[in-house]
Amino acid sequence: MIGMAAVALPLSSQAAVIAWGSPTNITAASNIDSSGLLNIAGANFGITTGATTVVNNGLVDVEFKSLQSGQSETLSNGITVSADSIWANWGPNDENSDLAGAFGTVLDSNLGLENQDTLSATITLSDLDIGTEYRIQFFAGATDDVPMAISGSGDLNPDTGTNGQFVTGTFTADATSQVLTVIGTGTGAETDFIVANALTIGEVIPEPSAALLSGLGLLGLLRRRR
Repeated sequence: MIGMAAVALPLSSQAAVIAWGSPTNITAASNIDSSGLLNIAGANFGITTGATTVVNNGLVDVEFKSLQSGQSETLSNGITVSADSIWANWGPNDENSDLAGAFGTVLDSNLGLENQDTLSATITLSDLDIGTEYRIQFFAGATDDVPMAISGSGDLNPDTGTNGQFVTGTFTADATSQVLTVIGTGTGAETDFIVANALTIGEVIPEPSAALLSGLGLLGLLRRRR
């Protein structure tokens, strides 16, 4: 009944380029990547706006705040996530995830769009800090074989897993907001659905600058000379 979605960047000078990794099967809460982040928080799409679900990924507790079509929610790390009003709220319906526990609860609801001439809807990230690098993960659960692709990466194959797939991307904000456009990529009857289950975002810990490393090296040299 429910298909999956593709996330692509709109062709706009306002959007930073996102470097996506390869699509990966959703298998467990440990798929949520918190390593190297100053903070991480999640959006849970498709159920009553403002509800909170905490998922432990084996390292940290990640708080997911829910939002519905046409709504916005500010996450625990201060980033606001907004859903296009064209979305429909699908779930919870007990068929989007076989995972037990809190992460299964998060994946068991979504925003969806079906049977439209043009399948396209957006999710907007706001209150970003310009010049800051962010890592995002987009989770899409499915029960049907609906082809999808994410801009700049290979095709997503929902039939390869029972809980759908996710993809991880990084970008450096060049504006205070970033728009993600969700599109279908199938042909014929396979374009019936797009869907978005959940999203995480966190600020990447900056690597030491070359200047700082150089300064530390010079300090070490001066100490040795003493």
